[in-house]
Amino acid sequence: MRFAVCLGFLSLALLPPAQVQAVVNAPLKGVISDLSKDETKPTGTITVTVNGKTTTYVVDDTTVFEVLKGTVVSPSSFLNEHKGENVAVYGLAGTNPLKAGKVQILLPADVFHFRGPTMPGFVHGTVVFRGPHRIVIRVPDRKPIVPVIGTVVDVSKNKETDGGSLIVSINGKNRMFALDGATWFDKVQGPKKLYASFLSLDKGEQVRVYPRSGNELAAGRVDILLPGTPAVPPVVKTHHHHHHLITYLHDAGTKYVAVKEKQHLPSNLANVLVGEHVAVQHRPRHKHWANVVRIIFPHPVRGVVQSVNGSVLNVKAPRHTSPGQPAGDKVVPVALMPGSLYVVYNGSSSKPGGLPTSRSGRTSWSAGRRCRRTSPS
Repeated sequence: MRFAVCLGFLSLALLPPAQVQAVVNAPLKGVISDLSKDETKPTGTITVTVNGKTTTYVVDDTTVFEVLKGTVVSPSSFLNEHKGENVAVYGLAGTNPLKAGKVQILLPADVFHFRGPTMPGFVHGTVVFRGPHRIVIRVPDRKPIVPVIGTVVDVSKNKETDGGSLIVSINGKNRMFALDGATWFDKVQGPKKLYASFLSLDKGEQVRVYPRSGNELAAGRVDILLPGTPAVPPVVKTHHHHHHLITYLHDAGTKYVAVKEKQHLPSNLANVLVGEHVAVQHRPRHKHWANVVRIIFPHPVRGVVQSVNGSVLNVKAPRHTSPGQPAGDKVVPVALMPGSLYVVYNGSSSKPGGLPTSRSGRTSWSAGRRCRRTSPS
């Protein structure tokens, strides 16, 4: 009991001074039944249900959000909460409407299992050299993230799931960004940066949004530009990547795996060709030795052969709906290499084929160095 009390005082000590009075009130423990972000001001509400009775609290960017797993406290965000979660809310005494000083999501304690040493991650790249004792890959150069500046048109919080969305008007065009607990928020006033959160966003504000690396539909960081801040992106410095080539040694202990449509199949060094996309995992204590080499085949293109022009097979494939692209058909050019394999399928049987048999109108797909065609019924 003493240990739990001490943890309680430690976590409350992290509260802003104006919210220390929340200690006076015992927390209300219940289930989140509703939560929302106000459209016209930088605040929100969270509704807690206890035995059929609901209580609504106002939250803003001074409200502290935490996750309590057993006795372990970790910081959280309004974006990380959704309906149905167990919660403890510390209300601020003397506030009307009732305001939350701290919100804790209550989760069971973690159960740790020892799983041995952590294996290194995989480094993706393109093979530029393969020899009897070493493999050299080129890793992609990281492009600087260029922010966009616009005016907030709408901001909303997902009620059923974590996260939210932000719609920004950029040169008269609206662009939507997904927000989640990993999105970082700042208020910027000249060279100064001030604390901000998702609840600080408001319609009409000028913001600078940095798309997330690898996912331009999500915001990695949002700067709220206060009056007096120049509405121009900062100068992005580019740095030369001196280590864009990585050499790995390999031996009889190196494993090779071919990855085709999420299937991991045994392979060998002979299939590691120059120009292939690979992912290499080094050994735990020897970073220059390859432990596993994954040969990653491109996703197959399924469709109907339109034409064959020299060493290019044009395949008409369906296009799925994506932002700015309606569903329809697209023609995908597939390069044919000297080592391409051709197989003709007729039901469950198959036989070797060749480029002359891949005529227009036949169903076909291509994956890496392999082409397949189904015979008409």
